[in-house]
Amino acid sequence: MDGEVSVTFHAHGAAPGVEAMLEQLYGNIFATLAKARAEGSADGVSVYVARRDGAPVAILLFRRHGNRVGVLNEAIVLPNEEIERFTAHVFAVWPGVSAVSFRAIGHAGGALRRPHQRHNGLEDIVLSLPATRQAYLDGLGKNMRADLQRYGKKLARELPALTFALHRHGAVPEATVRGIVALSGARMRVKQQRSLHDDAGTDTLLALVRSHGAVMVASMEGRVCAGVICTVVGRNYFMHVIAHDPRFDAYRLGKLCCFQAICAAIDDDGREFHFLWGRYSYKYRLGGVQRELDHVTVYRSRWHRWPHWRLGLINAARGHGRRIKRWALAPERSGHWTGWLARLLWGAPPG
Repeated sequence: MDGEVSVTFHAHGAAPGVEAMLEQLYGNIFATLAKARAEGSADGVSVYVARRDGAPVAILLFRRHGNRVGVLNEAIVLPNEEIERFTAHVFAVWPGVSAVSFRAIGHAGGALRRPHQRHNGLEDIVLSLPATRQAYLDGLGKNMRADLQRYGKKLARELPALTFALHRHGAVPEATVRGIVALSGARMRVKQQRSLHDDAGTDTLLALVRSHGAVMVASMEGRVCAGVICTVVGRNYFMHVIAHDPRFDAYRLGKLCCFQAICAAIDDDGREFHFLWGRYSYKYRLGGVQRELDHVTVYRSRWHRWPHWRLGLINAARGHGRRIKRWALAPERSGHWTGWLARLLWGAPPG
């Protein structure tokens, strides 16, 4: 029988020990105070803690914006029971709040009792890590195994001076991170796609790398040739950037660097490697499985949807747009004119 759940709010200040509790409970960089600090948004964050028999079952960071509360935790699975408990307490504590928004949370099934909107927002492509490198390699498809072995041998034979190295936390040189981000940005510009890592985004990433970083770098003669920038929380790895110098295209260096990062996570007794969003085929070929992440807005009542009619329309438009994009970019439409148009509009994921 479930024990009784107690709830505490800590408005405009962190609960004692909340940082360690968050990392232990979720093991997710997108549900940490470190991420809020790196983004410069930690000041004024409120904290909700639900405990069952003294053990935390939900810890949510949130902000109030007038008549709406926005939850900061992302990329976690949040059961409906916890969504409903949190929203009920928010509505009880703040009578002026009439909507609560969650961004990019996993759906645990079932329907919410209060009026709400839910639409798919992102996907997290996740590899469950086996116990050994050999077990991982054996579990890959035949073609991927052959590619990794062939290009690995080609690289060793033709570029013996190129080495892979893993750097962690504060030992990661800032120039290395900026070099990998620059390679990624250059590649995005060639594809006429927008890079997510502008100056502010790179500064945020650097702050996360200093506290939680694990960066796999392929270098030669002091030059960064490829790299994978990850953060680590508990036993879970999160890949934020992967890039390589196009001069090494013939060696599939970006893919080999990603493989080395995964192997390092296995050696570290990692549990999951998160490729995060973007349905690129190499992520699936390296063993990733797609998990859907939804945006959810819960309203106090049907009547209280009216003050948020703009938010409701935006949610509806984004939901429909996401469905159209996912349909148009589906692999089975790659040879159809709809797939061609979608790739022209949104960019084609690489093979």
